[in-house]
Amino acid sequence: MKRVFLLLAFLVPLICGCTSDNTGSEQLQSNNTLQVIVLSSGGSPISGVEVDVWSADNANSAPQAYATTGADGIALFNMPLGDVLIGFNSFSEETFPSSIYEFSSYRTPVSIESDFTAVNLTLTPK
Repeated sequence: MKRVFLLLAFLVPLICGCTSDNTGSEQLQSNNTLQVIVLSSGGSPISGVEVDVWSADNANSAPQAYATTGADGIALFNMPLGDVLIGFNSFSEETFPSSIYEFSSYRTPVSIESDFTAVNLTLTPK
């Protein structure tokens, strides 16, 4: 009985402490929402694009978080306040359709200063 209690005491916080959403995003623990809307140059939402977020202080590392846009072109992140860079994983045709679209900026700086920040990113057809 003692072993079962110890096992539950270990597993419950581990399971309950995990966060995820339907975008495949690795989220940080925060109440601040960063909404990134990916649009075509004509204003239509683009789905299925991986949006990556890097810390502005550590831009050469792996992304802090990533999410795939839904049918509405939106990727959502839970981020702490501060400066970040947003961009795309343009090395994989599966996560960024580089044969169809191009993006003018490698990484876009964004300052998260409140509990909700929205950013539009526009992709231009090739």
